[in-house]
Amino acid sequence: GFNPHMELAFATALPVGAKSVCECVDIRLTHQVDVEGIMEKLNATLPAGLKLSSMRMVEDTYPRLMAIVERGVYKLTDIDVTKDELDGFLAQNEILVDKKTKSGMKSINIRPHIFRCDMDDEGITVTLSAGATNIRPELFINALQAYTGKTIEADVLRTQLLTLSGGLRVNPLEL
Repeated sequence: GFNPHMELAFATALPVGAKSVCECVDIRLTHQVDVEGIMEKLNATLPAGLKLSSMRMVEDTYPRLMAIVERGVYKLTDIDVTKDELDGFLAQNEILVDKKTKSGMKSINIRPHIFRCDMDDEGITVTLSAGATNIRPELFINALQAYTGKTIEADVLRTQLLTLSGGLRVNPLEL
């Protein structure tokens, strides 16, 4: 029978074990609603620690978030890597990792999908592909571990999702 319900689609999956402060979700509704009222009601029912920070109505012609998000920015903390090790790792032209695909394991070069990587006193901030080729931070960490020969663990926090607009990388909600 007919069962009306909301359609939800997250921009991209959050890696297992990672935290986030920037998740984006499409919610498809059948009619116009009071955005602030809906946001208030949803925040009242979300589990502790989850909160909607913004919401807006868009036309059906607006591209789905899943189709436009291209990059994810991650903060890796409590990571035991030196600046020299990171610089040497990033200086490689090719960084091969085994990635599970629909057709099985495949060796891929993730170097072209590491767009930016910086280190500070808090850890490493890395921008990875999140589009057609999705590079999880776990692949980056595993490759760094193989390069250094050390066991490397890190706390992973996704801080941004990015899309291309007018030649700039921006939060997809700013379009």
